[in-house]
Amino acid sequence: MRMARIWCLLAVAVSLLIDTSNSLAVELQMLEVDTKDGTFEIRADSLLSASPAFIYAILLDYDNFHRLAGGISETRFLPPDEQGTLMGYTRIDSCVWFFCRKIERIERIFTIPGQEISTVAIPQRSDFEVYRTRWVIEPAGPGSTRLHFEATMKPDFWIPPLIGPWAIRRKLQRTAERVGTRIEYLYANGLSITALPEYQ
Repeated sequence: MRMARIWCLLAVAVSLLIDTSNSLAVELQMLEVDTKDGTFEIRADSLLSASPAFIYAILLDYDNFHRLAGGISETRFLPPDEQGTLMGYTRIDSCVWFFCRKIERIERIFTIPGQEISTVAIPQRSDFEVYRTRWVIEPAGPGSTRLHFEATMKPDFWIPPLIGPWAIRRKLQRTAERVGTRIEYLYANGLSITALPEYQ
């Protein structure tokens, strides 16, 4: 049973290394990155060939979300806070150009079931003075979903001046395309996110 699981994971990993652009149609329609006084504003729109319910479930699966993208080393749910609000932990080990850093955050998670997921990081427990995100998931025809993402973030660590919005935009574009392609692959093949390898 264990060997069968290993072979399944290897098959998925190999398939995701192959160019699937002919069969998958993730479309990054817009990506904007602006910065002012150390605060980054990000907006993005994508069109994915997967159902809204499937995408919502994957984006909210903190215990496995790190499987979707390189650089996201760990994501997991934490116990809810005293008000019963969902809590999550994320650790990123990634590089933008020559600048590499481990970044951690603990955030509150708010949802409109099936439609929106929003997060707000707790500054005292994160590497950000400000960190807010919002995903909006909308049907876009049979088997398609429009995914809107927006974020406001102000790191509490130094970022080299040469790493401006263009470098961050390039990094985000690669990540968005990779995540979108993997979501489409899972949906098209009837797989859950746990079919992806644990570490990539």
